[in-house]
Amino acid sequence: MAIRTCIICGKTAGSGEHVFPASLGGRRTNRSIYCPKHDNAYSGLAGTIAGQLAIFNAQLGVIKDHDKEPASVAMTDVDTGQEVVLSSDGPRFRHPQAYTSQDEQGQPVQHIAFASRKEADQWLEEQKAKGIDIALIGKGERGVRFMGTAHKQIKLGGDEEGLRAIAYIVQTFFAQAFPDIARLPALDPLKAYTLNNVGKGFAWWDFAPPTDLPANAFPFGHRVVVGLDQAAGTAYARISFYSTLNFAVLLANVPVTTSRAVVTDIDPLAKSPPRDIVSWNAEAALGAVARPANLTAALGEAIRSGRAEAQIRSLMGRIQVFENDMAAARLLAQAEGAAALPDTEREALFTRLITSEAQRVLNLMRTSIADCKLRASNPVEKAVVAFMEKVVELDPQAINGLTPEAARSIETACQALARQMSADCKAGLLDRARMGVLIGGGPGAFAVLEPLKEAYLKTLRP
Repeated sequence: MAIRTCIICGKTAGSGEHVFPASLGGRRTNRSIYCPKHDNAYSGLAGTIAGQLAIFNAQLGVIKDHDKEPASVAMTDVDTGQEVVLSSDGPRFRHPQAYTSQDEQGQPVQHIAFASRKEADQWLEEQKAKGIDIALIGKGERGVRFMGTAHKQIKLGGDEEGLRAIAYIVQTFFAQAFPDIARLPALDPLKAYTLNNVGKGFAWWDFAPPTDLPANAFPFGHRVVVGLDQAAGTAYARISFYSTLNFAVLLANVPVTTSRAVVTDIDPLAKSPPRDIVSWNAEAALGAVARPANLTAALGEAIRSGRAEAQIRSLMGRIQVFENDMAAARLLAQAEGAAALPDTEREALFTRLITSEAQRVLNLMRTSIADCKLRASNPVEKAVVAFMEKVVELDPQAINGLTPEAARSIETACQALARQMSADCKAGLLDRARMGVLIGGGPGAFAVLEPLKEAYLKTLRP
């Protein structure tokens, strides 16, 4: 029978604590670990780790347990300096955007852009509550506000609070796997650390994780290993986020008669059990942990060498490929049966579809131009790049965020992609992989840049 006392105070447990944080995609709970008081006491640490991983959750579209909407994260738009909210649905400004234009009589007209009708209604209610009378002269129309590069500082485990959050997660897992040992006095220092920030040295970045463990069961799976090492007489843990960001934890010195380990892979993209985790036991100290002499040396070296940044970039790249593939599947589903349409109707369909992804097209254009700039090696190539940069410039003062040239360039690029998709569809070549490279890969980059190069050549003709 499972122990039903809180591992912190010994009182009756039953809080239904998520063993892995719900905010990171954890779906399973355990009522035998914490009492309600200490469950609540740890909510701050759960929030800490969720905040530090928010950018990855937002891009992957992770949905918190019992929530309906995917995760989002606030970022800074580099071009405007304003806050934007990023989610798997795309970016949007966090606050309403105001713009001024002139009517036919030259009188100023104030425009306010909202992310949704709901946001507009809320804003009007807020102004009314402040005693501000707003006279609407029109409801406006649906449009797109284009954005450039957004910035978010990532500091996962970069402070003691982050390390405490990691130690708290493995403490909870350890209590589930080894309930008797989790209640021994030997683990009191760990609990004092996680609960009250007393002590340190329990958790650290690990840039040399064991290579003898099988690959994670899920593409972006988290992994938690908790175990007992008979040889060292220790309770230990390892945790990996998105199969990329790794930490080691030494919980305590404990009496160990037999080495054991429990390995759990968690799929943050799963919506519900039973396919959300894969777990197995081993009669060995899999991934056993030894505390290094200097807990920050590996992190310092990884930062200096660029290895830490490369690790983050690798994860972001994998997420981008995943997100691109999901978008490709979505577009392909909307184009079902398009091959049987007449040429003009099929091309019109793809034009509508790709125009709905115009921000993605702009991102493709900008990254492709940046790549061309890196490779430009002679005056002609550099002149072409300078021209292309100019015709995709953003204008934060414009209601759509674009210069007139950029608006025309995006329209032309969308038409070029639509023609290519239509031709591929007619030829039976437009599968999910092909759609993916057209909206985010080399063939797509070629399609959107060719019209810009042709436009540059026209400027040279007399």
